[in-house]
Amino acid sequence: MQDISDDQDLQQLATVILLLMARFMYPASMVPTMVDLFCKVLKESTSWHVRSNVLPVLQIFFYTNLFSMDVDMMVKVMNAVSSMLLDPQIEV
Repeated sequence: MQDISDDQDLQQLATVILLLMARFMYPASMVPTMVDLFCKVLKESTSWHVRSNVLPVLQIFFYTNLFSMDVDMMVKVMNAVSSMLLDPQIEV
């Protein structure tokens, strides 16, 4: 929704909702699913805009839910984020 350039209001609302969702403290049972989805978007999205917009949301989510994560989830997030350093699109 953030990539739709026709409707500025929709873009702003989508951004605000994503940031609010990232700040939410999820139950421990949902955190692995969220981590998997974030990592999937970072690795599989063909749009560099999406990959670029996911990183700040992931950062907020990571620090908000850090104490609900085990070491494997933390490593998975760190690997996904560090792989973005090798992204062919410099903006990411």
